[in-house]
Amino acid sequence: MSFAFGFTDEDLVDENGFSDLTRKPAIPQTNDASPLDNLTDDYDASVAPQWHSIESILESLENIRMSFEEVDTPKNKITVYRRELFDVKHQLMSENEPEEGVDSDAKYVFEENDLHKNVYEGGFKSWECSYDIIDKQYDLIDCSNYLEMGCGTALPSAYLLSDMFKRDAAEFDNPKKIILSDFNYLVLKLVTVPNIVFNWYITRHKGEPFWGSSIPSNEIIMSRQLIDKFLEDLKLYKLTIDLISGSWGLKFAHMIQDLNIDLVITSETIYSPETFPVLSEVLIHLKRLNRMCQIIVAGKSIYFGVGGSIADFVSYWNRRTGKYPLVEEISDGGLKRLLVYIQ
Repeated sequence: MSFAFGFTDEDLVDENGFSDLTRKPAIPQTNDASPLDNLTDDYDASVAPQWHSIESILESLENIRMSFEEVDTPKNKITVYRRELFDVKHQLMSENEPEEGVDSDAKYVFEENDLHKNVYEGGFKSWECSYDIIDKQYDLIDCSNYLEMGCGTALPSAYLLSDMFKRDAAEFDNPKKIILSDFNYLVLKLVTVPNIVFNWYITRHKGEPFWGSSIPSNEIIMSRQLIDKFLEDLKLYKLTIDLISGSWGLKFAHMIQDLNIDLVITSETIYSPETFPVLSEVLIHLKRLNRMCQIIVAGKSIYFGVGGSIADFVSYWNRRTGKYPLVEEISDGGLKRLLVYIQ
């Protein structure tokens, strides 16, 4: 069974109506070019996309002690758990010689800048729009193959999986594949996978000791016993989790095109006018491969100093497909945020 949002157009209308972005043009300017024709692989070998198994990442974290914090979404006060940033910094410093410091992607954990083009894309931090997705309380019960692009701390995915773990495994008849993608491998290793594990642990096994001695309630040790129990639960719920590091582009599209993905979530990934067309082309490609694929894009109305905006993304999508997606505005008194639904 394919995933479906479970709402109609009318469900998105509030007292203010739809955003102006949803108005259809008089004459759609459909572009029938293949999405793959618009994708290239203009990256160096160090950021070429590659698969990683969750088993291999868990093994690289074995016996590491980690602390996490609970955070609530702004609207519905849904609690999710994430690794604390100072804890990531502590791990990186403990794994490197003091006189040498840290290098590669790791050094960006310690800097103020959230974006270094083609090097680091802000994945160590949790961004506002990811909480907007959680507040909508989707579930994975009818989803077979799920992808979060630009996952970073992966809080939407952590929530969706923890919601599954609250239910009886017998409710889930068919296997599900979960794919988590981020530009930086260290982001996947140090925050993506730990956050998935934290939320699983709190949901399924809080209070159960998977180590030899007691530790504070906001910490876990990634012991062999804990890892084995996590993998055991994945099998129980018929879940497979794989991860992809590296750049999006033609190779990335080829890597995922045979997976019949029926739900894609991506948050705060349309900030750059140079990269959101690549994201768009991959999404168009997935949509053409599986017309039942549902897509949720969360972002701010505009990204000051960077140049991207939801309006630009929606306009690009219309030019390429002849369709306008549904757009919902999230208003809380701050910078306007929006959710884009492509059905």
